[in-house]
Amino acid sequence: MFRGSGIIGILFLYRDALMLELPWMDNFERSKKPKRLPMVLTTLEIQMFLREVAVAPGPIGLIIKLLYGSGMRLMEVVRLRGKDVELTHQEIVVRDGKDRVTMLPGSDASSPSTAVGVV
Repeated sequence: MFRGSGIIGILFLYRDALMLELPWMDNFERSKKPKRLPMVLTTLEIQMFLREVAVAPGPIGLIIKLLYGSGMRLMEVVRLRGKDVELTHQEIVVRDGKDRVTMLPGSDASSPSTAVGVV
């Protein structure tokens, strides 16, 4: 059930179906939706992360760079094929139900072409 729909159903039952007014029906507090803040890395944390990625083994480093730089999901990167990378247009075709096109990260423009033979 959605947040608050249970209490709304009970209120409907008592007020509209049974035509009863109970004293507690007007002074109860509804639960508030908690704030969900996105996790954002600091500039220093990103620099440390990218230094670690630079020393990662070939295919793993490429996967991490594609995840970070293109916005692709993990399984999209894992299922990526050589023919999905368009080097002349600097694009990646993501084939997952509905095809979409995303950018090839600028720093990795040559990596996918060399990694095709590695992976």
